[in-house]
Amino acid sequence: MLNLLRENKTYRRLLYGRIVTNTGDSLYLIAGSWLVHELTGSAAYTGLAAALYLLPSTLQFLTGPFADKVPLRRIFISTQLFQGVTILVIPIAAWFNALSYPLLLVVIPVLAMTNQFVYPAETAMLSQIVSKDRLVEANTLFSFSYRSIDTITRGLSGIIIAAFGAIPLFIVDSATFFLAAAVFAAVAYPSRNGDTDEETSSVKTTATEYVSDIKHGAEYLRRSLFSFIIAGSMVTNAAIGTSLALLPKFADTFGGPTTYGFLLTSLSGGVLVGTIIATVADDFPFGYLTIAGFLPGGAAWTGAILINSPAITFVLFGLAWVPIGAFGVYTHTLKQVGVPDDSVGRVSATYNSATRLTQPIGALFGGTIGELFGVSQVLTAAGLAFLIVASLFALHADLRRLPAAKETTPEVMRR
Repeated sequence: MLNLLRENKTYRRLLYGRIVTNTGDSLYLIAGSWLVHELTGSAAYTGLAAALYLLPSTLQFLTGPFADKVPLRRIFISTQLFQGVTILVIPIAAWFNALSYPLLLVVIPVLAMTNQFVYPAETAMLSQIVSKDRLVEANTLFSFSYRSIDTITRGLSGIIIAAFGAIPLFIVDSATFFLAAAVFAAVAYPSRNGDTDEETSSVKTTATEYVSDIKHGAEYLRRSLFSFIIAGSMVTNAAIGTSLALLPKFADTFGGPTTYGFLLTSLSGGVLVGTIIATVADDFPFGYLTIAGFLPGGAAWTGAILINSPAITFVLFGLAWVPIGAFGVYTHTLKQVGVPDDSVGRVSATYNSATRLTQPIGALFGGTIGELFGVSQVLTAAGLAFLIVASLFALHADLRRLPAAKETTPEVMRR
């Protein structure tokens, strides 16, 4: 992986920019979630806030066509500048004693929606600047970097919130977005015709073409094995949404914001380990790896919630997220090698929209029933998602026999 960083300057700069902006994303997710919990004390309200944070990702199919048509430079830089300005609304409101739960419900989804332009642009750009045989390596390094940052920031955030409150994190958050914009400005972006002068690309498109692009992404997925992988991802994401809604209140039973930070650190650490395993095991068949990972992952999730020991909970909760980390790297690679190059942006965006639809539903539903039946009980039930995914891959012959992600082709993914 280090060779890829040394050899590919464009990839290196893109990675550095995404590390900085991912730091910002982690900060406002943690600070926002805890601030809502602090203002309301309700798992249901925290679930609503989490749902609004997650909901824009279901609309990514609307932003995907831009990644295939609009100059990538404009997408990367403008989104960071907009987020850097918008996030300052929260500390300014706090300064004037005007901070409220409804204000957070507006700012959080606006920031999240802005991010939906970046993800398909990143996927499309990686497929242009990295050779296909190194995409697993490239995606793993991105994911590894993200999760390393998540692990560090989430642990520190819990300590900072306990000592100073959540507001200072939003100020730091704003600075990270402006810094990311500066880094992205130094990237040499590929154009549609192969050179690096992308500013000459045309961005004109008609409404009919735009709708056609959206339909193309959905139709491609419907006619491929991606449709079944989407089903499995939707189940997993429902459990993720539920956990985001209930973790703040669950953490209160162990000690408050510091414990919340440690739980999020365990989560990120598990995903981080999963990304490392994805690189080590990238020659193994994707189908069998999924089955082998999700079965023990479900057992670890259940144990983490039921065992009344903070230390054991942290360890088991981290282990539960290991298969999710590996699965994310492999499916990201599948979208890049299992889709024609000129359709990667819109197809991957439609894929992301479909799979993430259940995250806000899980957050909203999980927060509500958590109030009714108990946080621990609902979190335990969410562990069934792992068993469902493993069963789907075990019972579907084509999924079970899928080759290594990097060896997949559009022909393999067609049904």
